[in-house]
Amino acid sequence: QLVVRGGMWPHYAPDRRSFMFVRGGNLWLHRMDTGANLASPFASHRCLCRWDLSWRPDGRKVHFVEGDALSEVFVKPLRVCNMRVEGFGSGRAAFDFSEIVETDGDDHGFPAVSRSGTLAFCALRRHSDVGISRSHVLVQQPPGGRQRYLRITDWPDTMVETKPCWSPDGKKLAFEALDLTTGLRQVWICDVESRKLQRVLERIPGAEYEPLLTDCWLYGWQPGGDGLLVGYGRAG
Repeated sequence: QLVVRGGMWPHYAPDRRSFMFVRGGNLWLHRMDTGANLASPFASHRCLCRWDLSWRPDGRKVHFVEGDALSEVFVKPLRVCNMRVEGFGSGRAAFDFSEIVETDGDDHGFPAVSRSGTLAFCALRRHSDVGISRSHVLVQQPPGGRQRYLRITDWPDTMVETKPCWSPDGKKLAFEALDLTTGLRQVWICDVESRKLQRVLERIPGAEYEPLLTDCWLYGWQPGGDGLLVGYGRAG
């Protein structure tokens, strides 16, 4: 049994030989072979939740977003930062800071990177008292285009999109969507090239016998990419 006092939100590396976590507001890397806990030289990342952390599929970089827990409304340029893994435990500033979108009043979260290196994330509005009140999934576009990042839906703000998750081949993006008008949460898949959207469960299993089975949650793709792990029930 391993205990890291004060550690939160562990995320295994793709090779399972290490994991990153948040401790004292900073990012740390734990190496399974030596037991070493290595701090990031950035000193304070202020990651607000586990959804603000992500590994690249090749295991060479980690992605994170920042927040200010003292702010009721997060007003910052949308930034996703990444750090090379060799920066943990060293004094080197192994970071790249990418200013993505200037949208006054918005924050961002849920970074996810495909096998080919394409970034997806959520542009959102967070309030400390009610959580996320608006969120839409954006996907990085090929170089040379008019826009660097585009939304994958044209849904209204009453549809709160979260937890983008790439398929292993990088061609599809699964995500959750909470309809604020009805309170229902569903899982969707977007074919990134065609922008075709498909709801994962058109009918919740057992809903005809149990009317409380209305919501669906996303837990990830199967390793071969041939299916999703989802949960269903009713919030609360």
